[in-house]
Amino acid sequence: MALLLLAVSFLAGQTKPTPKVPDAPKAPDAKARKLAAELLNAVYLEDVAKVSELLEQGADPNLTRDEDEATALIVACESAPLELVTALLNGKADPNLTDAAAGTALMTAAYLGRQDVVDLLLARGAELNAADSNRWTALTVAVANHEVTTALALLAAGADPEVRDHNQISVLMLAAAAGIEPLLEPLLESIAWPQRRAGGSPASTQKQQGSASPPGSPPSRQETAEAAAKAAINATDSEGWSALHHAVVRRHARIVGLLLERGVALEARTSG
Repeated sequence: MALLLLAVSFLAGQTKPTPKVPDAPKAPDAKARKLAAELLNAVYLEDVAKVSELLEQGADPNLTRDEDEATALIVACESAPLELVTALLNGKADPNLTDAAAGTALMTAAYLGRQDVVDLLLARGAELNAADSNRWTALTVAVANHEVTTALALLAAGADPEVRDHNQISVLMLAAAAGIEPLLEPLLESIAWPQRRAGGSPASTQKQQGSASPPGSPPSRQETAEAAAKAAINATDSEGWSALHHAVVRRHARIVGLLLERGVALEARTSG
Protein backbone atom coordinates (compact mmCIF):
# COMPACT_ATOMS: atom_id res chain seq x y z
CA MET A 1 0.00 0.00 0.00
CA ALA A 2 2.82 2.38 0.88
CA LEU A 3 4.47 1.70 -2.48
CA LEU A 4 1.18 2.40 -4.26
CA LEU A 5 0.76 5.75 -2.46
CA LEU A 6 4.35 6.69 -3.31
CA ALA A 7 3.75 5.88 -6.95
CA VAL A 8 0.56 7.96 -7.04
CA SER A 9 2.32 10.83 -5.29
CA PHE A 10 5.19 10.70 -7.78
CA LEU A 11 2.87 10.66 -10.80
CA ALA A 12 1.00 13.65 -9.36
CA GLY A 13 4.22 15.64 -9.29
CA GLN A 14 4.36 15.80 -5.49
CA THR A 15 7.57 13.78 -5.31
CA LYS A 16 10.48 14.42 -7.64
CA PRO A 17 13.56 12.27 -8.06
CA THR A 18 16.74 13.78 -6.66
CA PRO A 19 18.89 14.96 -9.58
CA LYS A 20 22.23 13.27 -9.86
CA VAL A 21 25.10 15.64 -9.14
CA PRO A 22 27.85 15.19 -11.72
CA ASP A 23 31.21 14.10 -10.41
CA ALA A 24 33.78 16.87 -10.09
CA PRO A 25 36.55 16.62 -12.68
CA LYS A 26 39.57 14.80 -11.36
CA ALA A 27 42.67 16.86 -10.77
CA PRO A 28 45.51 15.82 -13.08
CA ASP A 29 47.96 13.47 -11.42
CA ALA A 30 51.73 13.86 -11.36
CA LYS A 31 52.19 11.89 -14.57
CA ALA A 32 49.62 13.99 -16.44
CA ARG A 33 51.27 17.20 -15.26
CA LYS A 34 54.70 15.93 -16.27
CA LEU A 35 53.49 15.08 -19.76
CA ALA A 36 51.75 18.45 -20.05
CA ALA A 37 54.94 20.26 -19.00
CA GLU A 38 56.93 18.32 -21.57
CA LEU A 39 54.32 19.14 -24.19
CA LEU A 40 54.52 22.86 -23.45
CA ASN A 41 58.32 22.69 -23.64
CA ALA A 42 58.12 20.94 -27.02
CA VAL A 43 55.75 23.68 -28.21
CA TYR A 44 58.23 26.36 -27.06
CA LEU A 45 60.94 24.57 -29.06
CA GLU A 46 58.56 24.19 -32.00
CA ASP A 47 59.40 20.48 -32.11
CA VAL A 48 56.58 19.00 -34.17
CA ALA A 49 57.80 15.42 -33.87
CA LYS A 50 58.09 15.63 -30.07
CA VAL A 51 54.64 17.22 -29.77
CA SER A 52 53.13 14.39 -31.81
CA GLU A 53 54.97 11.80 -29.73
CA LEU A 54 53.76 13.28 -26.44
CA LEU A 55 50.18 13.47 -27.67
CA GLU A 56 50.35 9.80 -28.60
CA GLN A 57 51.56 9.10 -25.05
CA GLY A 58 48.43 10.76 -23.70
CA ALA A 59 49.62 14.29 -22.96
CA ASP A 60 46.62 16.56 -22.37
CA PRO A 61 46.92 19.65 -24.63
CA ASN A 62 44.30 21.47 -22.56
CA LEU A 63 46.25 21.64 -19.31
CA THR A 64 47.64 25.12 -18.72
CA ARG A 65 50.90 26.63 -17.58
CA ASP A 66 50.84 28.16 -14.13
CA GLU A 67 51.90 31.75 -14.79
CA ASP A 68 49.08 32.80 -17.14
CA GLU A 69 46.87 29.74 -17.61
CA ALA A 70 47.71 29.60 -21.32
CA THR A 71 47.15 26.29 -23.08
CA ALA A 72 49.66 24.66 -25.40
CA LEU A 73 47.49 25.77 -28.34
CA ILE A 74 47.54 29.42 -27.29
CA VAL A 75 51.33 29.25 -26.94
CA ALA A 76 51.67 27.53 -30.30
CA CYS A 77 49.69 30.27 -32.03
CA GLU A 78 52.44 32.76 -31.21
CA SER A 79 55.04 31.41 -33.61
CA ALA A 80 54.90 27.62 -33.98
CA PRO A 81 54.48 26.22 -37.50
CA LEU A 82 51.03 25.43 -38.80
CA GLU A 83 51.86 21.70 -38.70
CA LEU A 84 52.35 21.90 -34.93
CA VAL A 85 49.10 23.80 -34.39
CA THR A 86 47.33 21.19 -36.51
CA ALA A 87 48.86 18.38 -34.43
CA LEU A 88 47.51 19.94 -31.23
CA LEU A 89 44.04 20.34 -32.69
CA ASN A 90 44.12 16.74 -33.93
CA GLY A 91 45.14 15.80 -30.39
CA LYS A 92 41.87 17.26 -29.04
CA ALA A 93 43.14 20.73 -28.11
CA ASP A 94 40.12 22.96 -27.45
CA PRO A 95 40.40 26.16 -29.56
CA ASN A 96 38.04 28.03 -27.24
CA LEU A 97 39.84 27.60 -23.93
CA THR A 98 41.10 30.89 -22.51
CA ASP A 99 44.07 32.13 -20.53
CA ALA A 100 43.93 34.17 -17.31
CA ALA A 101 42.89 37.28 -19.26
CA ALA A 102 40.20 35.38 -21.21
CA GLY A 103 42.36 35.49 -24.32
CA THR A 104 41.96 32.73 -26.90
CA ALA A 105 44.18 31.04 -29.45
CA LEU A 106 42.32 32.92 -32.21
CA MET A 107 43.08 36.26 -30.59
CA THR A 108 46.77 35.37 -30.36
CA ALA A 109 46.94 34.37 -34.02
CA ALA A 110 44.92 37.41 -35.15
CA TYR A 111 47.08 39.84 -33.16
CA LEU A 112 50.19 38.48 -34.86
CA GLY A 113 48.61 38.38 -38.31
CA ARG A 114 49.01 34.62 -38.68
CA GLN A 115 46.36 34.23 -41.33
CA ASP A 116 46.95 30.53 -41.98
CA VAL A 117 46.52 29.78 -38.27
CA VAL A 118 43.42 32.00 -38.07
CA ASP A 119 41.85 30.11 -40.98
CA LEU A 120 42.65 26.76 -39.37
CA LEU A 121 41.23 27.75 -35.99
CA LEU A 122 38.01 29.03 -37.53
CA ALA A 123 37.67 25.80 -39.50
CA ARG A 124 38.10 23.86 -36.26
CA GLY A 125 35.37 25.71 -34.40
CA ALA A 126 37.10 28.71 -32.80
CA GLU A 127 34.53 31.24 -31.61
CA LEU A 128 34.86 34.25 -33.90
CA ASN A 129 33.46 36.92 -31.58
CA ALA A 130 34.74 35.71 -28.22
CA ALA A 131 35.87 38.65 -26.04
CA ASP A 132 38.68 38.82 -23.49
CA SER A 133 38.60 40.56 -20.11
CA ASN A 134 38.95 43.94 -21.87
CA ARG A 135 36.12 43.05 -24.24
CA TRP A 136 38.52 42.84 -27.15
CA THR A 137 37.83 40.27 -29.84
CA ALA A 138 40.07 38.74 -32.51
CA LEU A 139 39.00 41.56 -34.84
CA THR A 140 39.83 44.20 -32.22
CA VAL A 141 43.35 42.91 -31.63
CA ALA A 142 44.02 42.55 -35.35
CA VAL A 143 43.03 46.18 -35.94
CA ALA A 144 44.95 47.39 -32.88
CA ASN A 145 48.12 45.75 -34.24
CA HIS A 146 47.51 47.03 -37.80
CA GLU A 147 47.08 43.51 -39.20
CA VAL A 148 44.93 44.64 -42.11
CA THR A 149 44.81 41.38 -44.07
CA THR A 150 43.76 39.40 -41.02
CA ALA A 151 41.19 42.02 -40.01
CA LEU A 152 39.65 41.93 -43.48
CA ALA A 153 39.52 38.12 -43.38
CA LEU A 154 37.82 38.20 -39.98
CA LEU A 155 35.25 40.69 -41.27
CA ALA A 156 34.60 38.45 -44.27
CA ALA A 157 34.15 35.50 -41.90
CA GLY A 158 31.44 37.40 -40.01
CA ALA A 159 33.28 39.18 -37.20
CA ASP A 160 31.13 41.77 -35.45
CA PRO A 161 32.43 45.26 -36.40
CA GLU A 162 30.44 46.98 -33.66
CA VAL A 163 32.06 45.42 -30.59
CA ARG A 164 33.29 47.89 -27.98
CA ASP A 165 35.70 47.52 -25.08
CA HIS A 166 35.40 48.62 -21.44
CA ASN A 167 36.08 52.21 -22.53
CA GLN A 168 33.41 51.94 -25.23
CA ILE A 169 36.08 52.20 -27.93
CA SER A 170 34.95 50.53 -31.14
CA VAL A 171 36.95 48.87 -33.89
CA LEU A 172 36.02 51.77 -36.18
CA MET A 173 37.48 54.24 -33.65
CA LEU A 174 40.72 52.24 -33.44
CA ALA A 175 41.07 52.17 -37.22
CA ALA A 176 40.27 55.90 -37.53
CA ALA A 177 42.73 56.84 -34.79
CA ALA A 178 45.51 54.75 -36.32
CA GLY A 179 44.83 56.00 -39.84
CA ILE A 180 44.30 52.51 -41.25
CA GLU A 181 42.61 53.65 -44.44
CA PRO A 182 42.28 50.21 -46.12
CA LEU A 183 40.07 49.10 -43.24
CA LEU A 184 37.73 52.09 -43.09
CA GLU A 185 35.57 51.33 -46.12
CA PRO A 186 35.16 47.60 -45.32
CA LEU A 187 34.30 48.44 -41.71
CA LEU A 188 31.78 51.06 -42.75
CA GLU A 189 30.25 48.67 -45.28
CA SER A 190 30.02 45.90 -42.70
CA ILE A 191 28.36 48.25 -40.21
CA ALA A 192 25.94 49.62 -42.80
CA TRP A 193 25.06 46.21 -44.22
CA PRO A 194 25.36 43.59 -41.46
CA GLN A 195 23.82 41.00 -43.80
CA ARG A 196 27.17 40.97 -45.62
CA ARG A 197 28.52 39.07 -42.64
CA ALA A 198 26.11 36.30 -43.64
CA GLY A 199 27.02 36.43 -47.32
CA GLY A 200 24.51 39.06 -48.40
CA SER A 201 25.03 42.34 -50.23
CA PRO A 202 23.71 45.90 -50.08
CA ALA A 203 21.55 45.30 -53.17
CA SER A 204 19.98 42.12 -51.85
CA THR A 205 19.50 43.66 -48.42
CA GLN A 206 17.70 46.68 -49.84
CA LYS A 207 15.43 44.40 -51.86
CA GLN A 208 14.58 42.38 -48.76
CA GLN A 209 14.00 45.41 -46.57
CA GLY A 210 11.82 47.31 -48.98
CA SER A 211 11.58 51.03 -49.71
CA ALA A 212 10.93 53.87 -47.32
CA SER A 213 7.65 53.74 -45.44
CA PRO A 214 4.85 56.28 -46.07
CA PRO A 215 4.59 59.28 -43.71
CA GLY A 216 2.98 58.43 -40.38
CA SER A 217 3.58 54.69 -40.68
CA PRO A 218 6.16 52.67 -38.71
CA PRO A 219 9.69 52.76 -40.15
CA SER A 220 10.52 50.14 -42.73
CA ARG A 221 13.21 47.53 -42.16
CA GLN A 222 15.52 49.52 -44.44
CA GLU A 223 14.99 52.71 -42.44
CA THR A 224 15.55 50.83 -39.19
CA ALA A 225 18.79 49.33 -40.52
CA GLU A 226 20.01 52.70 -41.76
CA ALA A 227 19.26 54.31 -38.39
CA ALA A 228 21.18 51.56 -36.58
CA ALA A 229 24.14 51.96 -38.94
CA LYS A 230 24.17 55.73 -38.43
CA ALA A 231 24.12 55.24 -34.66
CA ALA A 232 27.05 52.81 -34.86
CA ILE A 233 29.12 55.14 -37.04
CA ASN A 234 28.45 58.05 -34.67
CA ALA A 235 28.99 56.03 -31.49
CA THR A 236 31.23 57.63 -28.87
CA ASP A 237 33.65 56.21 -26.32
CA SER A 238 33.56 56.86 -22.58
CA GLU A 239 35.13 60.29 -23.17
CA GLY A 240 32.55 61.26 -25.76
CA TRP A 241 34.93 60.81 -28.70
CA SER A 242 33.59 59.43 -31.97
CA ALA A 243 35.60 57.93 -34.82
CA LEU A 244 35.57 61.39 -36.41
CA HIS A 245 37.13 62.96 -33.32
CA HIS A 246 39.91 60.38 -33.35
CA ALA A 247 40.61 60.94 -37.05
CA VAL A 248 40.55 64.75 -36.83
CA VAL A 249 42.88 64.96 -33.82
CA ARG A 250 45.41 62.76 -35.60
CA ARG A 251 44.99 64.65 -38.89
CA HIS A 252 43.94 61.68 -41.00
CA ALA A 253 42.31 63.77 -43.71
CA ARG A 254 41.24 60.94 -46.02
CA ILE A 255 39.61 59.06 -43.17
CA VAL A 256 37.79 62.23 -42.12
CA GLY A 257 36.53 62.49 -45.70
CA LEU A 258 35.28 58.89 -45.71
CA LEU A 259 33.42 59.42 -42.45
CA LEU A 260 31.85 62.64 -43.68
CA GLU A 261 30.68 60.87 -46.84
CA ARG A 262 28.82 58.44 -44.59
CA GLY A 263 27.00 61.26 -42.85
CA VAL A 264 28.89 61.25 -39.57
CA ALA A 265 27.58 63.86 -37.11
CA LEU A 266 29.66 67.04 -37.08
CA GLU A 267 27.96 68.47 -33.99
CA ALA A 268 29.05 65.70 -31.60
CA ARG A 269 30.95 67.04 -28.58
CA THR A 270 33.36 65.29 -26.25
CA SER A 271 32.68 65.05 -22.55
CA GLY A 272 35.93 66.84 -21.70
